[in-house]
Amino acid sequence: MSKDKKVFRPFILTLDDDEDFNRLMIKALNQLELDIEATTDTETFFRRLKFTNPSIVIVDLNLGENFGAGLRVIERIRNEFGEFLPIIVMTRRSSPEDISLAFELGASDYLTKPLDDILLIAKVKQFIRIRDGRAVLSKDNDFFLPFKQVPFDRRKCSFEVPLQIVEISEYGMKLEGDHFFARGTSLKIHCALTTEIFEEDRPYLFIVHDNWIDREAEKAGIYVEFDAGNEIMMAKLRQWLSSHAANSG
Repeated sequence: MSKDKKVFRPFILTLDDDEDFNRLMIKALNQLELDIEATTDTETFFRRLKFTNPSIVIVDLNLGENFGAGLRVIERIRNEFGEFLPIIVMTRRSSPEDISLAFELGASDYLTKPLDDILLIAKVKQFIRIRDGRAVLSKDNDFFLPFKQVPFDRRKCSFEVPLQIVEISEYGMKLEGDHFFARGTSLKIHCALTTEIFEEDRPYLFIVHDNWIDREAEKAGIYVEFDAGNEIMMAKLRQWLSSHAANSG
């Protein structure tokens, strides 16, 4: 093994103006082999976010006297850096309205203060693969390619990813594959089943509403919803579901 071989160490960037809380959070996360940097103001946070490419960011909702300022931070992250960066909210605000709005704006997970070390570590492990306390990027832990920020006007691209439809209902579809898609991702799905159901051989646009990872099966899953307002599409879907329910019976 080359002595110059680079070991992957995830980097976590946080935004919270409570320095005492930052020290407690850093102490808790130091139980894992990763790097963490705490910022206390929005300007510094976004400057570091631009140049450090973190694996996860943790954001408080209340910053100084600006109650709910963290919500605008979440919205800005999604607008400027896309859907793929995990955002964990860590706040004393626990009302259903705050939680719902945070997720609506793009939060990936939500934790309430006071700090629960075990729960925080468990949440971090959901977004970073941890083996025996050590973060790994691949099964062999043999390389690490850093992410680089791409200028906005050069980001548009398209590619094909194989997925399998594993469940379908009047509300939506569950799909599985080898790739993880963030909530809010737009997907064009084109397959024999959609052609059969909707009687048109073309791609259909869906938005990822939920996602998960099955680590034992080494598969990722997503849930997409049908457009309930499209009466023609829904009529064809119900007809197909009714026909196949009858056939299966």
